Amino acid sequence: MSTSINPYRGFRFPAAIINEAVWLYHCFSLSLREVELILAARGIEVSYETIREWGLRFGRDSANTLRFCDDPGNDGSSGGFGGGATAMYFPFTGGRPECVSEFSMGST
Repeated sequence: MSTSINPYRGFRFPAAIINEAVWLYHCFSLSLREVELILAARGIEVSYETIREWGLRFGRDSANTLRFCDDPGNDGSSGGFGGGATAMYFPFTGGRPECVSEFSMGST
């Protein structure tokens, strides 16, 4: 019987908070202090240095979980631009990953 090692064992914060901080930092190109402010607004007190360490330790694992959506409007003829929206999956919720498009972020 083999058991897998939990990479989040021994950390003060749960895996969901660590993943959220790493996701905010890498996916939205925010500074470490901006991520610190966003988490503080949600009631999570963590330093920017801790977020930096999380990014170094868990950033590669997070990047490996990114998946790109199949977009039927993007036929590849324009090099990935103009044919359709670029979107990616990022499965943090534990359930079905949501598809986030660069055009759906600011639209109403």
